[in-house]
Amino acid sequence: MQHGWRMEILVLRRAAIALVAAACLPAGTAAADVVSGTVVGTQPVAIRDAGQNIVAQLNPGPYEIILPVGRYSATCGNGQPASPPEFLGLSSPVTVNFTCR
Repeated sequence: MQHGWRMEILVLRRAAIALVAAACLPAGTAAADVVSGTVVGTQPVAIRDAGQNIVAQLNPGPYEIILPVGRYSATCGNGQPASPPEFLGLSSPVTVNFTCR
């Protein structure tokens, strides 16, 4: 193959870039994963992180979001806690069904 050495250089360059990018990630960074389920009722649900910042707004019906690992609280559109009021985002897929009446 006439241009085989160019392909090898390209592959090595891409591998080096991937290695440098992986090395730049902070050690111990929490992973994120999918949280899915259904919001039952007529009100939306606000998902808040530990700092009480709203990280997601879920309308009634099925949902799927990506959240970092952590503890979250859920409140209905009327300010009342959703059922369940708290859940954990894990480093694996989680299913949480919320009820707001």
